[in-house]
Amino acid sequence: MIDKVEGFKQACIECLDAFSLMQLRSYGRSIGVDVPTKKKKGELIDAIVAVLSGEVEPIERSTRGAPVKDDFVDPAIEQAIAKQRYVWFAKVEPHVRRTYFESAMKSPNMLIVQKSDNSMTYEQYYAQPLYAGQLEMMDGIPCLLPKNGSLDGERLTVSIELIRQYGLREGDIIACHAFEKMGVWAAKNVLSINNIYAGTEQRFIYEEEPVSYARKRISFTAKGEDSALAKILDYTVPLGYGQRCLISSAPKAGKSTVLRDMAKILTNENRERIVFALLVEQSPELISAYQSFMDKENLVATTFEDEAERHVFAAEFLLKRAKRYAEMGNDVVLIVDSLSKIAKAYNETEDSVGGKTLPCGLESKTLHYIKKYFGAARCFASRGSLTIIATASFGTGDSADDVLYSELANATNAEVCLSDDLAKRRIFPAIDIRSSYSDGAEALLSETEREAELTFRSRVIPMQTAEETHAFVATSANFDEFYRKIKS
Repeated sequence: MIDKVEGFKQACIECLDAFSLMQLRSYGRSIGVDVPTKKKKGELIDAIVAVLSGEVEPIERSTRGAPVKDDFVDPAIEQAIAKQRYVWFAKVEPHVRRTYFESAMKSPNMLIVQKSDNSMTYEQYYAQPLYAGQLEMMDGIPCLLPKNGSLDGERLTVSIELIRQYGLREGDIIACHAFEKMGVWAAKNVLSINNIYAGTEQRFIYEEEPVSYARKRISFTAKGEDSALAKILDYTVPLGYGQRCLISSAPKAGKSTVLRDMAKILTNENRERIVFALLVEQSPELISAYQSFMDKENLVATTFEDEAERHVFAAEFLLKRAKRYAEMGNDVVLIVDSLSKIAKAYNETEDSVGGKTLPCGLESKTLHYIKKYFGAARCFASRGSLTIIATASFGTGDSADDVLYSELANATNAEVCLSDDLAKRRIFPAIDIRSSYSDGAEALLSETEREAELTFRSRVIPMQTAEETHAFVATSANFDEFYRKIKS
């Protein structure tokens, strides 16, 4: 922050030097510089900058004696200083107060808070406006950004003291009160961190915590619903919390539809898990479809109109938040559509430059980046997990897609393969059960389920076509019927 203050001061000195002594004297009087009429230009500029930076308190204007001859302040000076404030301090305007938890409020003075035992309570937080957002470093300044990752609005700064006091990390969702000083809005306190009272949260360091194989199963079969997708996943490709699941296929086989349906089931069926969705370079129609069933604060999306830097920022932005929630012992599921588009966007940024350029046009750093991103999913030995379910394409005619898929396939431990042949026959979800798999599924299944899975793959699948296998599972009313059909 000290560097930013010094930069702001130097920038102000340079822009003020372009104005006349008379213009500077009028401006100095308006902001509280002591006796500006007795100062030379250089001395006056230093005095103005000292007041602007907060080093010197402005004096109150005296009402004694004759009024000054010229009270006019050139708007060009005020505009120049306002620009420097924005550039160096990311000024926040009062209208940003509308970014707080509107959807989580029972009344204007009630804040919903999730306690460590997963119970919810409503607490008064004073009669002051509440600010909330995700902590992010922007140009070296800690700021709170809207949860949807928008960069268009103004920003609220967070002091280094608060970050150290509460052990805040990038990606934390912070609720706080704020104050304004010299046109800059800053956090005054911290009320909650990731929906848990500040100071009561217990968490570990994500990269240092021991991990284990998935040991808790993700259930997709909803009570009272007859979903072919849920049956295929639960009966033939059982997934666990902490896995890296890839949904792969050639174009137009229905990857995005399958992923959207999985997200809808995960969001509606079990409120104990936390589901985030990242849509990169997607159509407005798909984004609207997600908004119809997901909390908007858990959805970060970019469209075809956005630049590569924006796509990469959105991907990093939501992954950081997912990690922070997992650190607190939550089971987090991150839906990503798609890893191929994230990788290609990263390949266009300056961060990918400096490595080896592959024949397909990808940089070697891009492959490392996307594997690291996908590899962030894990199940922690103590508590909590981060599951990533993402799409990737192959067979598009672009060799870069095939290279990316092969690299991601090495990092995945569960894969849902879609069949182009089934999709052409209009059989949906077009899941190729024969090729789909889940590593370590034995630990997630009961003895009966393990027997059914082994018999199904060793005896039933080899005797049927892909279409017959699909119908065999999809037409089973429940697992008991599926098991009876296998045994008969």
